[in-house]
Amino acid sequence: MKDSAAKCRAAGPPEPERSEPPEPPCAPARRGTARSGRTRDAIVDLAIGLFNARGTSAVTTNHIAAELGISPGNLYYHFRNKEEIVRAAYGRFGEECRALLETPVTGGAVEIFRHYTAGTFDLMLRWRFFYEDMAELCRRDPDLAGDMADLQRRFVAHLAETLCRLRRTGIVSEGVADLDLRLLADNIWLVSRGFWEFARNGAPEGFRPEEAIRDGVRHIFALARPCLTPPARQALDRSLARDGG
Repeated sequence: MKDSAAKCRAAGPPEPERSEPPEPPCAPARRGTARSGRTRDAIVDLAIGLFNARGTSAVTTNHIAAELGISPGNLYYHFRNKEEIVRAAYGRFGEECRALLETPVTGGAVEIFRHYTAGTFDLMLRWRFFYEDMAELCRRDPDLAGDMADLQRRFVAHLAETLCRLRRTGIVSEGVADLDLRLLADNIWLVSRGFWEFARNGAPEGFRPEEAIRDGVRHIFALARPCLTPPARQALDRSLARDGG
């Protein structure tokens, strides 16, 4: 009996049954973060559509929450106010603008000018509330105003560099001075910036975005045409003729 008890003491308590390790405590947080990110994205997606349809001044955070089917408190968990939603939307807009500028473009005058002009007007179509309400948005949010000013500087500088490169490759006439190319870049930005409102005001009842984009491309081509070499100008004219310009 004593020997048996000694053996039990030496062996120690019985080993507990092994079970599967518990799920790490951070896993639910990861799922919650993913849900939170989806809700945040959905708020911005819906807000962009409402801003484009009604204008930013006519849309409130309550409108956005109601359209999305969430409580205002849920929306405020992600964004403290409408300005933060606008800024989040601008972050997406800025990424698309950078992608347009940084995408390598090859080909002749028509391909290069179409890439930038059609791409710019397409951005205006999908983000038109920024262009239509820019002055008011900048007045209400100085940080956003600074971001927009920086985007303008980068866009114009990139366009001027592109025009200089086209001069080296024989698409822009060799006799066009650097200053003239910079002024052309400024004018292209000015026309692009105001063209959407110009097109809408010109056709208040029968406005067609696709036609407006095509018309905007023709206006930019008209600005650049005098600076092109004869072969590039002829290629541009043929392209416009095919488009009915």
